[in-house]
Amino acid sequence: MKVKVTEPKSWQRVLEIEVPVDTLNDHIDSAYKEYQQKTVLPGFRKGKVPLSLLKARFSDTIEQTALQELIPRVWEEARQQQQIDPISQPVVSELEFKPGQPLKFKASVEVRPEINLTEYTDLRATEREIRISEEDVQQSLEALQDRHATIAPSDSEARETDIVIVDFWRVDRSGIPIVGQKSTNYPIDLSSPNVFQEYKQALVGASVGDQKRVSVAYPADHPQKDLAGQEVSFLLKVNEIKKKTLPPLDDEFARAAGDFATLKTLQEAIRKNLEQQEKQRARREVEEQIIDQIIEKNPFDVPESLVAGYIETLISDLHPDQKKEEHLDQLRKSYRPLAIRYVRRWFILEEIRKKEGIKVTENELRAKVLALAKARGADEEKLLQNLTDSGQLQNMRRNLEEEKTLSFIVSKAKIETVPPNSGTDPNPGPAGKTIITGR
Repeated sequence: MKVKVTEPKSWQRVLEIEVPVDTLNDHIDSAYKEYQQKTVLPGFRKGKVPLSLLKARFSDTIEQTALQELIPRVWEEARQQQQIDPISQPVVSELEFKPGQPLKFKASVEVRPEINLTEYTDLRATEREIRISEEDVQQSLEALQDRHATIAPSDSEARETDIVIVDFWRVDRSGIPIVGQKSTNYPIDLSSPNVFQEYKQALVGASVGDQKRVSVAYPADHPQKDLAGQEVSFLLKVNEIKKKTLPPLDDEFARAAGDFATLKTLQEAIRKNLEQQEKQRARREVEEQIIDQIIEKNPFDVPESLVAGYIETLISDLHPDQKKEEHLDQLRKSYRPLAIRYVRRWFILEEIRKKEGIKVTENELRAKVLALAKARGADEEKLLQNLTDSGQLQNMRRNLEEEKTLSFIVSKAKIETVPPNSGTDPNPGPAGKTIITGR
């Protein structure tokens, strides 16, 4: 077998494979004999149909089946011969199959890009100082208060604190409803800061059965592309009004909200929780500043299939109901830079982990399982078995490896603490911005 390897891209290998005539003929002959053993035709017993008759009547089917079996086997042999470790399935092209001639085809695969990391230590980053204001605590307290509100049907006109259940239609300029653009029994919380003012102005004071026409100017960055940057009209019909009553913020509320002795104790717990959340967020910002710099200082191309796969995952998670191909294409284009960065980030962290010999010990993994068991109130051994059977334990190991690798690069960086919103930015990357992604 002859194999020629070309590298059109750093992450791509194309194998030009030529299978000798003898090998090809032997495989096809075996396929005919196997088919002969199974075939029953009028006038012939099973296994006694002449090969000449099989070739005359079924040659296309038998030979295509033979090739479908031979090509993967030949590909695997060629891959091992050339020591290629693919990260994608091979794409076969330019297949040449003629009687009495060698079988020829090309197989293209993606591989891990070669990364020569030279700079990933002694980098600079800023970490913002954590300051939790009384206003931050109050906002969280009010959000908790809102979650403990009582909801009851109301016969009165809608107030700014009520929830209004509406049907709404998107209408054209003449006010005619557009077919397929209707939602029913949609709740609108008039006290929510996220509700458009146009909705609030139309619905405050409305009664059950009222119809309101509303025009909404959607911002250019609205996530629904068909609405972004447009003024859209809707017809709203009020089906139900629900009165939302907030509990008073006192010691009794604190006990009901989380078994806190007093309201002051609850406020202190909220402050502590906010501080912990902000510390974690600030730490992630530092990590991603450093990652951005490593990407800038160590450029490399990434496999297209990984980028495309991550884009599809983002769309599936963030836009599960989007089906229009034109909108999907827009989303793919908009998410592409983020996907490329994510894939580069993953390869960089993997390369650093291997280069520095960063590993997760069994004790570290077991400690993580124990902490999870305590948090869930579960039996540790049963949880460990469930995680192992489902494959989640391996995911947990990879997450711990990433955490340790991130801790390593942060420990090797020079971190400057700056006041919140100071704008200090020693070297965040080529675009002057830090992109923060969840781990």
